[in-house]
Amino acid sequence: MQDQLLSDKRFTEAYVSYRKRAGFGPVKIASELRERGINDALADKFLYQNSEDWRATAAAAKQKKFGANTASELKEKSRQNRFLLYRGFRRHDFEDII
Repeated sequence: MQDQLLSDKRFTEAYVSYRKRAGFGPVKIASELRERGINDALADKFLYQNSEDWRATAAAAKQKKFGANTASELKEKSRQNRFLLYRGFRRHDFEDII
């Protein structure tokens, strides 16, 4: 941030929190932060503080889109898998919830 109206640290913390509440995963959020000029070291500090949070976020995003039931057919599992990958979750964040 060039004008230093908001520190990069505070911006990163707020942005990660905002996007996480919106149901996006760490891969997508990291990419968005890079586009906004935040370095990876600072982004990682806030993205990977507690990896269990990402499981809960992935589960909430999956439940909001597909409901609470687990997929029984391969086609539906693939569909849910693609959705969560698109949202920026890593496979190990959601492999046990589909």
